[in-house]
Amino acid sequence: MLGYYLPYARDIINPHCLTTLTFGGTAIKESNLKNVSSFIDNLLDGTGTPLRVVEVAQVKQEAFPGFLGGLINPILASLGY
Repeated sequence: MLGYYLPYARDIINPHCLTTLTFGGTAIKESNLKNVSSFIDNLLDGTGTPLRVVEVAQVKQEAFPGFLGGLINPILASLGY
């Protein structure tokens, strides 16, 4: 069986690098998944059907939410990420 997890976009290093540095910004809210760790747990467990999740809503999420994001996100934005 094939499983997949396709969030729309992140604000750091583009969406093709989903777990670079942090799992922040990997939620797929319409599937009630707070981050990619739910998918990884499901995939490694191997006992059930693999998750097949695609984010339809085109929402770009912050990789570094909260206080840390307030410091890091402007720097990354100035660097073009």
